Amino acid sequence: MKPLSRILVLVASLLMIGGFILPVWSIELQAPQYPEGLGMKIWIDKLSGDISIINGLNHYIGMKHIDAAMFPEFTYMKYILGALIGLG
Repeated sequence: MKPLSRILVLVASLLMIGGFILPVWSIELQAPQYPEGLGMKIWIDKLSGDISIINGLNHYIGMKHIDAAMFPEFTYMKYILGALIGLG
């Protein structure tokens, strides 16, 4: 492998470390009833934010209750990301 390719693989692997300390996805909702807005952050192994309020609103429109138990990926995703970083 060329030196430039090795450096790029190393940089990509190091950037993936952010998956452990930053949310993978962020959802922001705006409504007149909530001037500050509502937010939900999806991390590699958990959910955070205004989940209970969002679940209350979802009830009125017929959506399912959002819970971390709905996502089996939370149990093994940190290991997959760790393996990808390690194998770089």
